[in-house]
Amino acid sequence: MKKKLAISIGDLNGISIELILKTHKKLCKKYIIYYFIHEKLLNQACEILKTKIKKLNLIEFNNQEKTCFKLIKKDKNNIFSFDSKLDFDVNINFDIKPSQIDKESGLYSYLSFQAASNFVKENYANALITLPIHKKAWQLANINYKGHTDALRSFFNQNAIMMLGCEKLFVALFSEHVPLKDVSSLINLKDLSKFLINFYNNTKFKNIGVLAFNPHASDYGTIGGDEEIIIKKAINLANSYINFLHDKKEKFKNIQKKEKLICQC
Repeated sequence: MKKKLAISIGDLNGISIELILKTHKKLCKKYIIYYFIHEKLLNQACEILKTKIKKLNLIEFNNQEKTCFKLIKKDKNNIFSFDSKLDFDVNINFDIKPSQIDKESGLYSYLSFQAASNFVKENYANALITLPIHKKAWQLANINYKGHTDALRSFFNQNAIMMLGCEKLFVALFSEHVPLKDVSSLINLKDLSKFLINFYNNTKFKNIGVLAFNPHASDYGTIGGDEEIIIKKAINLANSYINFLHDKKEKFKNIQKKEKLICQC
């Protein structure tokens, strides 16, 4: 059975619809896709691009206290309605302005993202995919989050790690959406070691490298250096904790094996 993906539409003044055009057929071979966009706005985008998109599952999301998901109609596309609690009411009466930054498009992209997140939280889909947003457009719309990652922390009330990658290499970011001048002050033993432990537990990568903060990893303190001391301590602490949990797990397995042998005897 195909797994279901919820896709938030991103900023309609950007490349979202073009991404759908290029990826939809390939994605549909493996997954059931739900796009969080109102049909009226999709039609407007298609007119601008002078194209047509058919056979999509569109979810028209609304701000309501009570959650409800239902099929509205089957036509060129399958149109669904999804009600859930959102931070703002949904406005679909605005013009798409390609390559421009405005609050209407920014607010809509945020609400599409929040609705898609709620959809996954209610187990209507297995995973969430987010199309690109514009952080300045979110700011103009008075959104309190700088991007997807910090919003997800709030939506799901747990930590989230931003990770970029491909088959050969994955890169996890300890800090994101922070001015470079403020990064040094964020490096502390507790938060960094916790980040490394969480990263390992969620990926189970055998080899994880940690980049230094200063050039040449400070060359033994000749270029800065305080940050590198903290980073090394965090790596040692994370390794110690992970090894402790691994040893504890192995001991538990051995005890279970012994108990099983005793029961068989």
